[in-house]
Amino acid sequence: MTIEHYVQLNPKVWEKFKDLALTAMEKGHRRLSARLIIEQIRWQTKIMENDSKFKINDHWAPKLARKFMVEYQCPGFFETRGITV
Repeated sequence: MTIEHYVQLNPKVWEKFKDLALTAMEKGHRRLSARLIIEQIRWQTKIMENDSKFKINDHWAPKLARKFMVEYQCPGFFETRGITV
């Protein structure tokens, strides 16, 4: 599944990811961990919103990070590794 397809199926995750990353940028952070954001989304959704059915797989973190950096023109905000095929 592509990141675009994933975002179509999970718009709530993408919106929360963007909101948290933009908040961190506004607070002056120059770098951040995409996994930190994923864990915060889990906390907000499972604990604060009491949605026990919510799940997000960690393997989406790098793809969400790359999508964010492209869309918001902030290369290097998230550390990424090369993709091997």
